[in-house]
Amino acid sequence: AVVSTQSTGALEITGSEDDLLGLCKVTPIQLYRVMSGLFGGVSPLSEVEDSSWDRRRRVDGVLNRVPPNFQVHVYAILNRCHGIRAGDHLLSSFPLVQEMTPGEPQFAVAINDWLDKVPSAQLRQLYIEVVVMLGSTLKMVSRLPDIVDLNKVLEGAMRVYNGGSGIQQNGTVHGGSIVSGEFLRTPPTGKFGTLSYIIQAIAELQ
Repeated sequence: AVVSTQSTGALEITGSEDDLLGLCKVTPIQLYRVMSGLFGGVSPLSEVEDSSWDRRRRVDGVLNRVPPNFQVHVYAILNRCHGIRAGDHLLSSFPLVQEMTPGEPQFAVAINDWLDKVPSAQLRQLYIEVVVMLGSTLKMVSRLPDIVDLNKVLEGAMRVYNGGSGIQQNGTVHGGSIVSGEFLRTPPTGKFGTLSYIIQAIAELQ
């Protein structure tokens, strides 16, 4: 896989579809460097290991924090499908991509309004992780469903996280998606970070 920067400034990962799953097999420090670029810098690995990511996701969600170029990734996905669903809330590609550009303030407002409808701050941040990961690997995904359901991606990531055994009984329901507390406390980066499971779930979209 090749990591490059688009003209918009967004980081993009390109390669074959096999490379998509290959990203899951890199070392923690390699994946950390890639994700640091995607998310505009994350805590050093020592801090990541010691911090409570459940709390961090809750704080970031309450403050509506999104990574740099998040709007660019949303726009790129909407250009490939009819909409993105977060829980019960759909962000339709029409008329957004026809009438706006990813850099317009109105587009950012539309995205913020959509995310604000998600009642769980932690789940909102997991949705953001899915969108950034999908947006940055979009050229490696040959086909998207008409509606990209972020819940289905997270549920797929949970299945991988649980060793293919399905969603754990002690999972917590957040806006219609079942995400375990252990998953919420898992940092995004590293070989066993949430993003490694999200990558595998994205591969299943095809």
